[in-house]
Amino acid sequence: MKDNRKEKGYKVNCYICDTCGKSIVTVEYDDGVTPFFLGCNRVSLFGDCNGLCRASMYSNPQNLIPTALWYRKKDDEPMNPGERQHHENGGLFFRELTEEEIIGYVKKVFYKG
Repeated sequence: MKDNRKEKGYKVNCYICDTCGKSIVTVEYDDGVTPFFLGCNRVSLFGDCNGLCRASMYSNPQNLIPTALWYRKKDDEPMNPGERQHHENGGLFFRELTEEEIIGYVKKVFYKG
């Protein structure tokens, strides 16, 4: 399986929770600024985690499969004032990937599909 991430420019980052150890794997689809911390969103029968996930600063293996995406909004998209300032300062926005998008990512990156 060939890894095409370098030629496509994708960067994979892993955020690991200081409290529960859960990891959130993200892909940076566009160039821009991402945060060092994310709030943990783990939900379990034993209680939800409200810890902080710390970025690995891209030191993680780049062959991880992401479940979330950092992307740049279009200039004309509606944004509240805080989002607009974040956008103008080069900030990227976070969203979880759908199952179809994850499968598509794997095909595109690893199988040139």
